[in-house]
Amino acid sequence: MTDSPYGPQASHRLDGDVPESGAHPPAVSGQIVPAGAYDPAGRSQDPLSPGRADAPAPGAGYGAPTNIYVVQAPKSVGVAFVLTFFFGCFGMFYSTVTGALVMIAVATGLVVIALVLSFLLTMATLGFGAFTVGLAPFVGLLTWPVSIIWGCLAASNHNEKLRAQAQQAQQAAQATYRPGY
Repeated sequence: MTDSPYGPQASHRLDGDVPESGAHPPAVSGQIVPAGAYDPAGRSQDPLSPGRADAPAPGAGYGAPTNIYVVQAPKSVGVAFVLTFFFGCFGMFYSTVTGALVMIAVATGLVVIALVLSFLLTMATLGFGAFTVGLAPFVGLLTWPVSIIWGCLAASNHNEKLRAQAQQAQQAAQATYRPGY
């Protein structure tokens, strides 16, 4: 077996002979730089290495600027309707988080106001108005149709914003396109 082309430190033979001192390993085409070693000539394989002669100057690019577009998924108005129909305010989290939080706060506020009014009615009628306590949670159902409408409108508005952004991006791309450059 012949000596390793990677240098005397990695060189060993099957018969255990050590190469002569001062003997050079066979020449290998290419550049061999051990991992982690400093390369004073800057012969790194990284094409953007600052030590390379053909590397671009700092701040210079390789060509035309690249446009980056952030694409969001459209929201289905049908899914928004089904979620708000079955889950009310909580179904609005699909189409609008802020709207869902507002409607949950409004529904909770209405129930609390209804409970306070029911308590006052019960005290004023010496207990005959106590049946209204059981009706207080149903006041929160007043927010249900509003949640359905708001959720569907929020999904539709989201889709319109996406269409407008796509049109603006397309117009900007057409305005900067110059054939032949």
